[in-house]
Amino acid sequence: MKKIFLSFLFLLPLLYARDIHSVAIFTVNGFVNDFVAEENRLFIATDRGTVDIFDLTTMSLIYQIVLEPVENGRGERVPVRILSVDVHGGQILINGIVENGFRAVWLFDNLRLIPIVEASDRLIIKEARFSEKGHMVLGTFGSELIRYSIEERAPLYNKQPADMAIGDMAMSADRKHVMMSDESGAVRIIHAESGRVVRLLPSKHLDNVFHVAMGGKVIVTGGNDRKVGVFRERGNYVIRTDFPVYCVGVSPKGRTGVYLKGDAQILQLFDVETGRETDRLVGHEAVVNQIRFLDEKRILSSEKGPSVYLWNLSR
Repeated sequence: MKKIFLSFLFLLPLLYARDIHSVAIFTVNGFVNDFVAEENRLFIATDRGTVDIFDLTTMSLIYQIVLEPVENGRGERVPVRILSVDVHGGQILINGIVENGFRAVWLFDNLRLIPIVEASDRLIIKEARFSEKGHMVLGTFGSELIRYSIEERAPLYNKQPADMAIGDMAMSADRKHVMMSDESGAVRIIHAESGRVVRLLPSKHLDNVFHVAMGGKVIVTGGNDRKVGVFRERGNYVIRTDFPVYCVGVSPKGRTGVYLKGDAQILQLFDVETGRETDRLVGHEAVVNQIRFLDEKRILSSEKGPSVYLWNLSR
């Protein structure tokens, strides 16, 4: 009788798990490659050469940054495919593909678009993020990490933390540390100012780590080996799934995790403390490529399509 009662207590939370639908959808012209939220503004980077800026209160488009088209190998003028966008201190950092597949980085400040890195620098940049002191940190597909001075338009260091192709790169909330994953399954925590590796996470993945996220003192990873890795002060653990995990997220205080579960584009929430799966976010129509928490109860997620979804976990 006692065993039956304990089993019932374990299953009880599952009975109350909900399918949560989005409360708003932000739509752009083109496919969403990246987005960030800052001071109640949503900045969406597209493959059509635009950064669309929405007000999260009114849900309306308030401004659009448009990059000049570039020439492709056939001599045609095509939109810049923007790969990443970041916002800090009122400035916007944009990274995109230009001539011959090389990358360019622009700074948008006071309504001016300022080129910082150009195609002639011959860099293959995956992501460009602001560091704590307003410098840029660039992660390349070859797993180089470059700290770049915007004022001097020159690198302050160029490090090679790993010799494998990069999987993902993310900046901590205080912008002091960079997380980098690679094809080997390794995840490194790097001091952004010095480029020094301060921590190598215990291996939880057999091969490529597609996505990393950090909230509070918790790091969540998603890998090709169908695992979600959870790293926390009280011990690390793995959630095993039936499909490669392309996207993950974790709330700012590290209480709630989320990962893309299966091929039906369902986002599965879980309690970080226990690892127990809870509610699901349903409604995405294409592969989810980014998940970011606004706070402990609101989530934004994008897909390989024209939409960014807003979810409210309180409803």
